[in-house]
Amino acid sequence: MPKTRIVVLVCLAITIGAILLVKLCGHSESLYSTFTSPNGQYTLEVYARSWHIFPGQSGDAPGVVKLRDNSGTVMHKMPLEMVQLVDQPEWRTNGVAVKLLFDWNFEGTRPSLEK
Repeated sequence: MPKTRIVVLVCLAITIGAILLVKLCGHSESLYSTFTSPNGQYTLEVYARSWHIFPGQSGDAPGVVKLRDNSGTVMHKMPLEMVQLVDQPEWRTNGVAVKLLFDWNFEGTRPSLEK
């Protein structure tokens, strides 16, 4: 086997290995914070997607916010540039909002937010 062919095969193997490593271990999605509606029927979950974040920088991480009903069904989902942007959701009888990010309505039945 010619020397150039061996070099090409080794480079290809290293490239494939690096791609697999990034795919399998590159980033993780971890629960950053949760907010529960006053009646316990809905939960707002904020997940951070981290690559290589130093301690104290988790709020700067991109992520996703999900609205779930009490059965665990995801009703709404939205990517976030920084997870720390989701703070103090405003729960209403027909939905939830976070200023400057989203204003989502509940689907289906609308249980009262009173306990």
